Amino acid sequence: MAKKPLEIDMIAGSQLRDTQGEMLSVEGADISELQAGRGRLNDNHGKGFFNAIGRVTDAKKIFKKEDCENERQEYYWNKVKAPFIFVKGYLYDDEDHPNARAAAAILRNIHKTDTPLQLKASVEGGVLARGVSDSTLLARTKIHSVALTFTPANNNTLVEPTSLKKSEYDEAADMLLIKSVVHLAQTNVPSFRHIARDASATKVQNNLTKLVDLMRELGIEGEITIPSKQQILNKALEQKIQTNIELIKQKMAELKAEELEKAGIKNALAAAGMGAALAMSPSMTSQNDSSPVAPSVPAEAQKQKASMQEVYSRVSKEHPMLGAIGMKESSGGKNLNHKTMKGGIHDGMTAGGPWGMMPHSAAFAIKKDKDLAEKYPKLAEIANDVDKHHKTFTDTFNNDPEAAADFAISAYKRNKSKTKSDHQMAYSWLNGLKGSWNKYKEGGQAALEQHPYVQGVMSEYKKLKSEKVEQKKPLKKAMTAGYGGAASPTSRVSGAVIQSESLEQGRPGFKYISCDNCGKEQVHSKHQVKCRECGHGMSFEKLYQAMRGNK
Repeated sequence: MAKKPLEIDMIAGSQLRDTQGEMLSVEGADISELQAGRGRLNDNHGKGFFNAIGRVTDAKKIFKKEDCENERQEYYWNKVKAPFIFVKGYLYDDEDHPNARAAAAILRNIHKTDTPLQLKASVEGGVLARGVSDSTLLARTKIHSVALTFTPANNNTLVEPTSLKKSEYDEAADMLLIKSVVHLAQTNVPSFRHIARDASATKVQNNLTKLVDLMRELGIEGEITIPSKQQILNKALEQKIQTNIELIKQKMAELKAEELEKAGIKNALAAAGMGAALAMSPSMTSQNDSSPVAPSVPAEAQKQKASMQEVYSRVSKEHPMLGAIGMKESSGGKNLNHKTMKGGIHDGMTAGGPWGMMPHSAAFAIKKDKDLAEKYPKLAEIANDVDKHHKTFTDTFNNDPEAAADFAISAYKRNKSKTKSDHQMAYSWLNGLKGSWNKYKEGGQAALEQHPYVQGVMSEYKKLKSEKVEQKKPLKKAMTAGYGGAASPTSRVSGAVIQSESLEQGRPGFKYISCDNCGKEQVHSKHQVKCRECGHGMSFEKLYQAMRGNK
């Protein structure tokens, strides 16, 4: 009787944050290769025939429990309770393939000995596009293979055998087989990120080649040497290291300021005759104290305030609407002395941070945002009793710029997805989502537009968007390529970043157009009506100007 191959199924990839801080969009994953039976199972991302240990026979995207068609799919759903890619396949252990037989032996051993060790999976392929508002989201990917590994980037995966009988298990024989191929195991296992990064380097080379060809067509003389893929990756790594060094320096400076305060900066300032100034600083006053901040506090004591404004500046560039709200609420992070509320659900509470986040709003945001809850577990724990712990939220947002930004961005994204317009979005920040819809039902769009708070926010919003477009005009991005694709201005994982500046205001014969939604400036193509970066429709005015040749 011929031996049958070991059949397996698995969670090949899940829509949960991996160890690198990134998340795979299951909806945006192209798994057609796996569904067509052309998917390959390999050993620890190994290449070549020797490391090909099995084949994928079927794949399915599971978004909710109701999508499960059988007990195995429901079993895996209960493991992660998040969207995942379900994969079925078999190993080549029925043939004389040592790696495949070893993999089958490992699976049998894990399955029968009740060990806490688990075999995981890691999808392989390329990243086609990242999220527009969240660069850590792998929005569109092409998946062609699955690696079986103990060290995946995404730990929320699992591989188990499905065709295994007790009588087939021989522990002694399996252990001998496993030991016989241990020397073949790889120690430097690439993740999904590394594989995609390699593809980005190839894209950089292709873009450089196109750029050189274009320069020759335009009659620009000069010898240009296109770097190798390894040179591109090495340069990107140097840049990543330098970026990390700068971040470390920044964190050390913040830590130093905090340690000075803990070590008795208050007494030191008092000895210098500056005790009153310290007593008036935001970090030393009660949230209910609305007295002005004394300007004589030393630079070290003002470090946190400067950092708050830097974070506000960064967020306002990414999300101009939040920049406008922050300008209205705190003059761009300069004034955090928010008034204590009287009456209503916010009675006795004080907003915190550049965006004036109320404790109740923060608690609602962290309950709705799983990633936020994972990042701030202590705040998630007290979110169910805001009345008792409201001051903790306020103090956090006034003293931790990154936390203030994370909560504001989370609330902004949710509100934006639940409102019809920017005016309603601005109104919801002051009166909540329900309040914004009640106002809309009461008086329509006009009622929202005429509200003083909304008018103030929209006035700042227009200024920020105008500044963003103006800043981009002198700089013509001939080509950028990073891990996120050809339009990504930065690389989060050492992907190469290349930019070139034009010495003149545009190239002769080219027409340029900038997107009102994302601010991206680009060469306008014939019949183009949408932004190539974010897909947002261009305004008729912009299209008219582009067709007429006006910038």
